[in-house]
Amino acid sequence: SRQLRSVFARFDADDSGAMDASELGNLMEEIGEELKPAQLRRLLRRLDRDGNGKVDVDELDAWFTRARKAEARRKRRAERLRRCTPSRRTRLVLAWAFAWACFAVFATLVVAFGVSFGEETMLRLVSSWGLALAQTFVVEEPVLIALTQLIPWVIEAMLANDLAAEVVQTLLATGVAKAVASCFAALRGA
Repeated sequence: SRQLRSVFARFDADDSGAMDASELGNLMEEIGEELKPAQLRRLLRRLDRDGNGKVDVDELDAWFTRARKAEARRKRRAERLRRCTPSRRTRLVLAWAFAWACFAVFATLVVAFGVSFGEETMLRLVSSWGLALAQTFVVEEPVLIALTQLIPWVIEAMLANDLAAEVVQTLLATGVAKAVASCFAALRGA
């Protein structure tokens, strides 16, 4: 682009048409990227496609184009994730609903066993169910709620990494993920 060529010319101190490490370092510093010498050498090696030890304007342009495309991909992924991430309220409601569904199943089992095996057995089952209920309120339910809060942050962090982002996108594209997303969407509408 014309703008990149004018910036390149400004930092090509010796007007050679190519930047050495020092000139490239000055350019990177100007755009807010202060690189250590080892980082600068790695960047120069990565940009220098023809192996002459310098970066010409075409090599720099190709790098900036790739960087812009990668940034656009990251933004699109983050936006897609943001759209399918349930709200905090929805995550809390789902965690509570799951916990109460577990309680309902256990209560049904206690009553069914109590009727089948007698009153004494039912009392022992109710006692153990009370302990299980306490465990659920003290341990399991807080863990479930914490997980529903942390998972979207973990996924966002993974999206910052290109390889991990591809894995997450593949997972989100599966039928199971689509079904879960439609359930969340239905819950939001309710």
